[in-house]
Amino acid sequence: MAVALLILNAATLYRNTLKLVENERWVSHTHKVLTELETTLSTLKDAKTGQQGYLVRRK
Repeated sequence: MAVALLILNAATLYRNTLKLVENERWVSHTHKVLTELETTLSTLKDAKTGQQGYLVRRK
């Protein structure tokens, strides 16, 4: 009985460890996506500011 419980515990631990690793991969991916989106937003804001400055100088 004790051996069966140890095997069950080991299997559960292994499964949970795999889930933890997969979740960590998703968290890392999410951080990369958020960083890329922030960079894109910053670039768009810079382009908008540049365009507005250009239009103001042309008037």
